[in-house]
Amino acid sequence: SKPFNTSENITAILEELRKTPTGGGNLQPDYYDGALLGNNEEFFLFGGMTRRTGAFADPPGDRVLTYRRFQYSGFKDNFAPFIDTMLRPNTTRYITYGGAASAPSENLAWYFSGLRAPGGGPIHTPSGASDETHAVEVSNSLIVVDLSDQQQETFTNYTLPPDIPGRANPELVWVPVGQRGILVALGGVIYPDFVDVVDGKSANETASKEISPTFMTTIDIYDVASGKWYRQGTSGGGPGQLTRGCAVVARAQDASSFNIYWYGGYDGLN
Repeated sequence: SKPFNTSENITAILEELRKTPTGGGNLQPDYYDGALLGNNEEFFLFGGMTRRTGAFADPPGDRVLTYRRFQYSGFKDNFAPFIDTMLRPNTTRYITYGGAASAPSENLAWYFSGLRAPGGGPIHTPSGASDETHAVEVSNSLIVVDLSDQQQETFTNYTLPPDIPGRANPELVWVPVGQRGILVALGGVIYPDFVDVVDGKSANETASKEISPTFMTTIDIYDVASGKWYRQGTSGGGPGQLTRGCAVVARAQDASSFNIYWYGGYDGLN
């Protein structure tokens, strides 16, 4: 809503939002490797790890923080800027290292795979995690957020098909083709080095080198309208295994072609 010129300092339009606690304690700590899921009016702060602390209990797994700026009618509402939203019983915010994408035109958002703690409970950053709170187990899930009904948004947890492998820190993008678009999962690795703060190495480098590059040579595609997964081979050799990069979609003005650009990242081995 603020005009700017690309020849000027674009960062001047950036503002910092301060989270205001609604329940006190540790309900709204800082999160590491979380995700933003939303549309043009609101977004959810989903997933991520917290630092281990004895001062407060772990934040609950059945709630996420929501930022609401506008009513769906397009006018500003008197919403409190940040509020807690309850999740469904089969969904938890105790997940991290996943891929996130949003499609405001469809009022949908997604969180793909990632890692959880062995028991599915609270997760802490690796430097302070115990065996029970260390995110090392692959999540074979696609979490779908339906934002069609404001203040009645739903989170649904779907199990991935057996042939769609889970992984850590892939990139997930939504491409506006077909009836409701497609999700494209790119990259990511298994046995990532960043979960190990002692040696900083992959727990199984051999397996990662064998399997992780295939996430770039065979791309996993999810058709939103049908809810079906497909696998598409690529040509040109691929860039090898990559994780923790950044991906965006660029479309031709006449929608005759779509390109996905990947920036940065590394092999996730050491």
